[in-house]
Amino acid sequence: MDAIYPTLIKSLLEVAHITRAKSATAALRTIDETTFKAIIITDGGLAESNQETREVIAKIKSYIENGGLAIVGLHFAGSVDLGQFGDFWRAFGLSWKRGSYHRSTFRLNPSGPLPESIAPSLLPEPYSMKVLHIKNAERHERLFVPTEDAVVQSLVSSPTHVDQAQTAVAGARLESQKTSNADQAV
Repeated sequence: MDAIYPTLIKSLLEVAHITRAKSATAALRTIDETTFKAIIITDGGLAESNQETREVIAKIKSYIENGGLAIVGLHFAGSVDLGQFGDFWRAFGLSWKRGSYHRSTFRLNPSGPLPESIAPSLLPEPYSMKVLHIKNAERHERLFVPTEDAVVQSLVSSPTHVDQAQTAVAGARLESQKTSNADQAV
């Protein structure tokens, strides 16, 4: 991660201590021993269906329901099998599914679930992203939505209008708190 996202890692290190868990066992231990500002899930390891990952997901879900913030992104979308994507979100009580994968232009949804600590003015608009879109997110769960005139941006195919029901970034409140999915750092 450090080599691929040096600016992100540097920025995070300026404001927080980063603890990394590279296995489900390490994640369980870290969750039990650490007070977090946020949990960042960076790859699809937790989407694998086995007893250990289910235990980790249950602990993360409890953490979120009790006031925590989880961010899912970076390599997650590219490292999760088609069926695992929906199963992962279902473990959090969400019906999100894998959508289209392409570049387009997005804007911030003013009614989306932006964490209170982030001012909307800090986020760029409009914003071009190449992302794996999320289907089945409720309107109020969509954080970055296609602009009204958004088209698929491609050098190899003709521009086509994007599905306005899909979103680039989604977030949801579990009980009274939040979880976010972002293929780009939010």
